[in-house]
Amino acid sequence: RDRTIGMMVRFLAGTGVRISEMLAVKLSDQRAGAEKIKDVRIVGKKRKERTIHVNADFMDRIHAHFKGSTFLFEHDGRPFNRTSVTNRIKHESLKILGREVSAQQLRYGWAREQIRRGRSVRAVATALGYTDPGYTAKLFTEESLVPQEAFLDVEEPDRAVLP
Repeated sequence: RDRTIGMMVRFLAGTGVRISEMLAVKLSDQRAGAEKIKDVRIVGKKRKERTIHVNADFMDRIHAHFKGSTFLFEHDGRPFNRTSVTNRIKHESLKILGREVSAQQLRYGWAREQIRRGRSVRAVATALGYTDPGYTAKLFTEESLVPQEAFLDVEEPDRAVLP
């Protein structure tokens, strides 16, 4: 309902960045990437840099809506306040969904969806800004096999797993 928060939520859910990382993106952090993609420099925790990739049309809509001169998400010449945006996201999600959704849940949802789509845990960890893919695996991958996958029939010659 709130177009400002809607664009921020879409950015968070579509990129997996932290809310503080999103609000720190400057217009100068954008570069033309592959076809219809913009490469965006993100500065994460401990000033660690990484690049994310965002649909160029969406980035243009963000810029047109916020009209920032320095920051991508800007109002009155300043970046938005992280706490204020967090509270607005929770408020809007409560009105629309009947429950609060946090920016962290959007980030984790992005990671789970990337892994569900077959992206490597290492690639997802890098995109999230994590140095340890094991941490990502622990957070976002299924730890158990479904019953149909658990039993390996080693007696059938065409399904043998032993050399």
